[in-house]
Amino acid sequence: MSIPGTKIALTEENVERLIVLLNVGKKNATTAAVLQQELGLPEQRTAESVRALVLYAIVVYHYAVGSCSRGFFVIETAGELCAVLDNLDARISGLGKRREALEEAWNIRNGG
Repeated sequence: MSIPGTKIALTEENVERLIVLLNVGKKNATTAAVLQQELGLPEQRTAESVRALVLYAIVVYHYAVGSCSRGFFVIETAGELCAVLDNLDARISGLGKRREALEEAWNIRNGG
């Protein structure tokens, strides 16, 4: 299996390369642009390839990697973990509201 949009494999070696590049703690977050460059990933505004590798590192290798507006980092404290989880919950909630509004808009405009 490879990282979406690349021929780079989702492997333990690539996860280790990622972890070495990540700094510990939110205040030391590494930008997606730096990670893309250092890992040889394509430059993407949404950093899809970095996010795919981060997810793989979390799910398969159990690394606690968080993200914030400044980039990605190894979670250092329980407080950082809570902040990352709260952010994810807020995004999930926002997507749910958007989904409901879109469905309602469709039904209103299309008599459905």
